[in-house]
Amino acid sequence: MSAKSAKKYRERLEGSYRLIRIKKVKRMFFLIQIIIAIAIACAISYLDGMRFEPFFFPTDTFLFISLIFMVAMAGEGVYFKGVEVKFTKSKSRRFLIARNSIRASGVTIILSALLIAMLLLPLTDEYLSDTFENDLENRGENIPLDLGPYGSDDDTAMFELVSHHPLGLVRLNNLVVSVNSIETLDLDITIRNEKSRDLISRPLYSNQENTYDLIEYSSSNLELNAIIENTDDTTPAIGAFDYSIDYGMSTTFTLLIPIILVIMVIIQMVSISIMLPLRELYASSSIYSKNYVQEKEEGVEKMSERMKAEKLAKQKEEEEQAALAETIDMAELEATLAPPPPVKVKEADKGPVTKMGDLDADLQEEADIACPKCGELNSPHAAMCFVCGNPMVVADTIVDINEIIARGENSIIAKKYAEATRFFDEAIRHDNTNEKALLGKGKALNLDGKWGIAIQYVNTVVNMNPNNVDALLLKGQILEARGKTEMALEIYDKIMIIDPTIKIAASKKEELAVEIEDMIIAAAATQSEGVAMTGDAVEEDEQAVVESFMELPGIGLAKASALYQAGFTNMNQLRSASEEELTKVKGISARLAKKIKG
Repeated sequence: MSAKSAKKYRERLEGSYRLIRIKKVKRMFFLIQIIIAIAIACAISYLDGMRFEPFFFPTDTFLFISLIFMVAMAGEGVYFKGVEVKFTKSKSRRFLIARNSIRASGVTIILSALLIAMLLLPLTDEYLSDTFENDLENRGENIPLDLGPYGSDDDTAMFELVSHHPLGLVRLNNLVVSVNSIETLDLDITIRNEKSRDLISRPLYSNQENTYDLIEYSSSNLELNAIIENTDDTTPAIGAFDYSIDYGMSTTFTLLIPIILVIMVIIQMVSISIMLPLRELYASSSIYSKNYVQEKEEGVEKMSERMKAEKLAKQKEEEEQAALAETIDMAELEATLAPPPPVKVKEADKGPVTKMGDLDADLQEEADIACPKCGELNSPHAAMCFVCGNPMVVADTIVDINEIIARGENSIIAKKYAEATRFFDEAIRHDNTNEKALLGKGKALNLDGKWGIAIQYVNTVVNMNPNNVDALLLKGQILEARGKTEMALEIYDKIMIIDPTIKIAASKKEELAVEIEDMIIAAAATQSEGVAMTGDAVEEDEQAVVESFMELPGIGLAKASALYQAGFTNMNQLRSASEEELTKVKGISARLAKKIKG
């Protein structure tokens, strides 16, 4: 089957669009979440002080919000993968979904672990702090201090502080100020934001280091002003002061983002724990599995030997089927003849008494008949009474065909297929148009491995009654077992048109979905590997043509093989041949040639 033809039939099968719909819903759902995540991250970054003049973009805040949404989408992704595996009918595709999911989870875990380690390493904090402290002008030394008494115009001195990096990579931790003077000074220091709002106001002691914790004020304030004020209203403050600003990584980087990444790792580990058993389950039946490829490469020689053995077995089966096909017409003809009446012989002419054994175990004993004159019992086939010589009137035996058919069906249940065939032959002998008997014999022959003869009886029933669902269903099963997927699909479609409530036909179509999808994948893999299968393809074509010939009424395996050997390699060529050409083939009579011509 070509990939194009297989795709056409696959689209006709129920459930083939489910996976496509699931993927569309997943992509749309994730796209909406990504848009919402970007919008929310930008809004919160704006509240955290994002602006263009002077430029400031809080990278830490934006990444934190984005990671929260990524964690949520990772959890949803695990759910969607499970749904895809559930509704995927191909084992190869299930393996592929599980394998790709495990690989993606592994990569995510590795990247998350590296990022966590990088953010928590002290070296990272030191490197970023040392790198950006020089850019932010974080210190001042020996700055003159000359303040008038409290209340005068010159009682304050001010210097600027930058609270964080323009990209939010590092933020202000604390401010260290020391005032050097001969005398002890009464000073205060006030930290004021760019909106002239006082954030803190603390005493500033002279001749010692004063440390002020400003980490809580570094998030939403880009520029801060430090104001030193003389609180002595009588004595001026004269001296010099030094200050330094200590920067460090944002707590979002060092605490919140690692927590989110740990949650991400946990989700991915859960995903791996779910998908790993699925990958192992379908590894041996998927063409994408290394195990499958390895087994295929290692088993080339074994496969060749097995193919030879199968070919010999197939030849033996064909010989048996040919012999059976040549005798089937005669066997059926003999079955239609009534058994001859028993002949009464003299005691002296009788041979030795034979014990009842396997040969006559299946014979049905008939009851004796009383003589209408003297009352003595006589054989049911006797022409006259053996006592009084009165002529016997033998009534026709009434045969219950339904009872015989029931016995055949019970034999099928007991897996006694040869016995079942004999019962159905008995029923056909009394009524050769009985659909149940014909179909029962076809079913028994098929279960006994004689599908070539079985399908002829099934075709007979279908020709008699095209709407016989049981016959169509059996024909579809035989065709499916012989690899005729397209023809079986057409039979099941016909059954669904006749009666849509038949669940077994719908179930069979579902099974064909898996088979056709695997055929598509196998065909694609074979094409990509460039495997040359010319000889096998020719052999497979020959088998397919012979099997298609056997679907014609009166054509068994032997006659179908003879037609193929005679040069008829397809159905169109067979139909277009003349009756004279057909009768030249061994086993094809003039009457059968007319049937073939239709």
